Amino acid sequence: MKWTPTMRRTADTVIVGSGIAGLLAARELIDAGREVTVIERGTVRLEADRLPLSVREEHIPTTEHNTEAADAVHGDPWQYAYAFGGSSLLWAGVAPRLLPSDFETYSRYGLWRDWPISYTELLPFYREAERALSIAGSEHPMFPGSDGYPVSPPPPSTLDRLLGPLLEPFGALPLARPLTDPYPPPLDDRPEGAEPASSILTFARGLLAAPNLTVLDGTAAASLTVEGGRVAGLRYIDADGDGRIRANRVVLATHGIENPALLMRSGLHGPAVGRWLGDHVHVVLDFELDRPVEHWWASTRDSGMSLAWADGPWRTERASAIVIPFNSGLLVRDVLTEALARGEAKGRRLRELARKRFARTAVVYVSLEDAPREDRFVDLSPTRDRLGLPRTRVHYPPDSDYVERGLQHVCRELERRLAPLGARLAAHRVGGRGGHMLGTCFMGEGGVVDANLRHHRLDNLYIAGGSAFPTHSALHPTTTIAALAIRLGRHLAETAP
Repeated sequence: MKWTPTMRRTADTVIVGSGIAGLLAARELIDAGREVTVIERGTVRLEADRLPLSVREEHIPTTEHNTEAADAVHGDPWQYAYAFGGSSLLWAGVAPRLLPSDFETYSRYGLWRDWPISYTELLPFYREAERALSIAGSEHPMFPGSDGYPVSPPPPSTLDRLLGPLLEPFGALPLARPLTDPYPPPLDDRPEGAEPASSILTFARGLLAAPNLTVLDGTAAASLTVEGGRVAGLRYIDADGDGRIRANRVVLATHGIENPALLMRSGLHGPAVGRWLGDHVHVVLDFELDRPVEHWWASTRDSGMSLAWADGPWRTERASAIVIPFNSGLLVRDVLTEALARGEAKGRRLRELARKRFARTAVVYVSLEDAPREDRFVDLSPTRDRLGLPRTRVHYPPDSDYVERGLQHVCRELERRLAPLGARLAAHRVGGRGGHMLGTCFMGEGGVVDANLRHHRLDNLYIAGGSAFPTHSALHPTTTIAALAIRLGRHLAETAP
């Protein structure tokens, strides 16, 4: 919905961003009878999660990405979506919780900082988030209270059954909306399967019918207006130009680059604003085996997870890591390209060569944490985007030795553990980067917000999403973002603006 000329531009609670954080917080307020206005740079297209990735964002002036790398050599391609549903439209559905120790790295290991809330405090909201996102999973002893997943996990893949016993502790990877049909490998004779997108839109289609929800789409939040030590509203830009909206409360629920950029565009600087930008290091490893993987079968691209290197006192020296078997297997495209370049084979012989290599290669995906670093940050660029807003400049120097030590240890240990299969590490490559933007408005002492995600200086301004993480681990952040958003929404629903 859009404002009409006869409507007053005032709102009770304005939420900037319509991704998982924004809409889950909005749901709690809507259910409590509160009026909510969501501002979204993209457009409302409820079928967007059924479209190819390349067209889930509409190409209009407000959806032009305005990040730039401070260092062209080391700039990550930051991945986010300006669209109703936010970056959940790019989400693969991987949905584990954080470990209890991830909330207490300073208390346990003398590292970085503790969160101002604990795993136990967040547990009921983890359960709520898993229900809201229809997460499939199973109980795991490293995650207390993980016995209530709303959907049973998919059956283990061929690769899970082969590698799992050698990679204990190993269990089902929590997933949003897993497939039930087989997920065939690239060289199978059947048509190749395509996984459905996992996004907030499944849930949002019903939410949009609420009479107390207004959505301003195609609208960019330009800056906050502050009066008398409180946020009075914000300035926005849409197809008609500049506008203003007054609000009793504002929640920033975009991502770890846009949230601090909006604060800085509003003159709300501070020592922690935009600092400590974090992302995961993703590496894909190919292991050649001494036998073929027979009867290849899977129901989704990822279905199992090893926590063998996720936690321990050694985190003072090297990065935490999780290992996920990659059910899609070897990238056959690379095999074919290399074989043709070397003149090894062509035609049927080339196809048979690719089949054999595919059958004898186990591929695993490794996600690693990096230590929170103050030299990874965002600030405002002197250049401006099409809307006239300063571009957001991202400073992200290369990964630390802490990550490298963690990766080398995991590689050695994987070869050792997989030795019964004759495994040899044949290749490794960097996986996707730039999708997890964490820590730039962190909660707690010395940060930007308190344990309730309220700004330390402006008591009617809240910041949701991964930017509020004080630290991050090797585990994916989406379910924790969702749990924090539900917790925030309940707090707002119970609190007078």
